[in-house]
Amino acid sequence: MVALYIVLLILGLVFIKFLILKIINFRTFHRYIDRNKKDFYNIFFQKILSSFLYGLKLGLQWITIPNYVKQKMMKKVKPYYHGFAYEGYSMGIAAKLTITGQKKYFERHVKKVDPTNIYQYYVGLGWWLYKLHIFNRARYQKWIIHLDPRLAPVIYDGIGFSAALERFDHDKHFIASFQVLKEKEQRVLYQGIGRCLWFLKQFDIVLALDSLAALPNKYHKDCASGLGLAAAYSFFDQMDQVFMATNKIPTLLKAAFLQGMGFGFEARRLQNPLLFKNMLLALNVNQRKEVTALLDIVDAVKQELYENDEINQGEFYYLWIDLVRECVEKRGGKFYEGS
Repeated sequence: MVALYIVLLILGLVFIKFLILKIINFRTFHRYIDRNKKDFYNIFFQKILSSFLYGLKLGLQWITIPNYVKQKMMKKVKPYYHGFAYEGYSMGIAAKLTITGQKKYFERHVKKVDPTNIYQYYVGLGWWLYKLHIFNRARYQKWIIHLDPRLAPVIYDGIGFSAALERFDHDKHFIASFQVLKEKEQRVLYQGIGRCLWFLKQFDIVLALDSLAALPNKYHKDCASGLGLAAAYSFFDQMDQVFMATNKIPTLLKAAFLQGMGFGFEARRLQNPLLFKNMLLALNVNQRKEVTALLDIVDAVKQELYENDEINQGEFYYLWIDLVRECVEKRGGKFYEGS
């Protein structure tokens, strides 16, 4: 019994040291926050960061009983920020399962806590994989084989966001590292970079779009998708700002931006249907019609893909992106206010 205790203690110490070495780079966040300023950007980003780090803290606890975790989330985090908290939580769980060699239990564990945050769980896993392996596709695959093949590519969104937050403004050559990934995987990674630019450029869509000049042209649409996703998801209670941003998107990028918006709305609706309904009711009639029309496309494409599930499981997410964009293009991209 004593021997077992000593072994567990040693493992615990190694585990803690390992995490400290890997997670110390969380200082990256604070580079983009000025706590002395009380403007909207700094206050809002701090709320997101606090929610994320609270979730991470829960995930790193030795015992994470699903009901306990959910109760703590409900008590400590406002519903609007739950997705960010669960993203952090999944990163903590991924870190622990890395140490114990139990990767196959990741999805089963997080779904027991709350299955409605599956996108955030995969993004959080992507965060961890980037911190641990940088751009090592073989290492990623050891996790992917245990994930839902339809949504597994979402981890690349998390990898892209984490990489961009840490290096976009400081190392423009880091994109050369992406070449170890397949092109379709890079596309989702650039979606994550686009999401990150929404925050790095302090919700200024013009500055974010200007930043695309530093990235390969063939991935600009995927970055625009990430911008749309981030705008719709993070600003769902400020949709006027999102629609204003949409009107500034170049024609060539508009369908991709709207597809990203649709995915952001989809994540919000899945997480908390009641909150989504209340937020939708707060929109004006035209905006509500636009959001509903876009979600109808997202749903229709998803259903079509599910009907051919045995054929395209591994391609599901990539096809979902492309087919939604195609549908929006066919409708002339008219899913924004003033269309």
